[in-house]
Amino acid sequence: MIYFVDNGKLLESEGSKFQYNQEEPYLCLFNQEELLQYSKIFRISNRIVNDILEEHSIKFESYDEFDIISLNIPKSAEKGTLPRHITIYFSNNLLMFVCNHPEELDILEKVEKDMENEENEKDDLSLGRILVLFFDYLTKTDYAKLEHMEETITSLEESIITSRNKNYIKEITNLRKKLMRYKRYYDRLLSVTEAIEENVNGLLSKKGVRYFRIITDRNKRLLESTRFLQDYLSQVREAYQTQVDINLNNIMKLSTVITTIFLPLTLIVGWYGMNFNMPEYQLIYGYPLVIIGSLIISVLIIIYFKKHKWF
Repeated sequence: MIYFVDNGKLLESEGSKFQYNQEEPYLCLFNQEELLQYSKIFRISNRIVNDILEEHSIKFESYDEFDIISLNIPKSAEKGTLPRHITIYFSNNLLMFVCNHPEELDILEKVEKDMENEENEKDDLSLGRILVLFFDYLTKTDYAKLEHMEETITSLEESIITSRNKNYIKEITNLRKKLMRYKRYYDRLLSVTEAIEENVNGLLSKKGVRYFRIITDRNKRLLESTRFLQDYLSQVREAYQTQVDINLNNIMKLSTVITTIFLPLTLIVGWYGMNFNMPEYQLIYGYPLVIIGSLIISVLIIIYFKKHKWF
C-alpha cells in the first residue's frame, strides 16, 4: 500500500499506475515481497534492502539521507495484532514500514484520530508526524499494563501470606520472565527514541523533535517502572522463600518433638525386650504399670515442651 500526503490527507496512490515523484512525501506499508518490488522505484540500494530483510532486533542506524529503525514488539493484549517485527525506512520524502502483515499497522486510523483533535491542523500532517504517531501508539497504553502487573504481584504477595501450601514458583517465574522482556524492550526502545530525537539528518521538524522528547521521557518512566516491578517481585520471591523455610522449620520442629516424645518409650521397649528374667515379669500389675509409666513420661514431656513454647 502506497499513500502520499496531500493537503493534510493521506491519499492512496494507484498501484498499477504508480509513478514516483521525488517532490511528494510517500507513506508505504510493505511486506517483504512488495519491498523487493518497489525498492528500485524508490531508489533503495540492494544493500539497504538486504539489511531490512534480515529482521534484526531493536536498532537504529543513521545514514546521510535516511534512517533505518528495526523494532521487535513484545506480544501484549493492549497492542492487539500488531506485527512482531517492524522495520522503518525514513527519509525526507519516504516513510516506509516493512513487516509480514502491514495491514495490521492501522496507520490511517491513527492519522485520522490525530487529525480529529482540534489542536492539530491539517497542515501539520507530515511523514515526521506520522512517525511520531506510530511511536506514541507503541507505548501509549503501557502504563495501564504495568499497573495491572503491579496489581498481579500484590495479589500474589497476599496469597503467599494467607496460603501456606500452594507452590508459587511457577507464577513468580512467569512474571519474572515477562518483566525481563519488557525491561529489555523499553531499554532498547529508549535508545532508539533518543537517537531519533537527536535528529542528526534533520528529517524531523522542531515540533517533531519536541514530540519525540515527550515519547523519550515516557519510555524512561516506563523503564523505571519496570525496574521497580522487578525489585518488587524479587522482594515477593524472597518473602515466599522465607515462608517456605518457616514452614519447613515448623515441620522439622514438629518431627523433632514427636521423636523426643517417643524416645523414652523406645528406651522402655528396648529395655523390656531383652532376653533376661526381670523381676517385673513376676508382678501381677507389671504390664499396666509399664503402660501407665509410659503415659506419664509422655505427658510430662509434652507439658515441658508446652511450657517452653517449643510447639
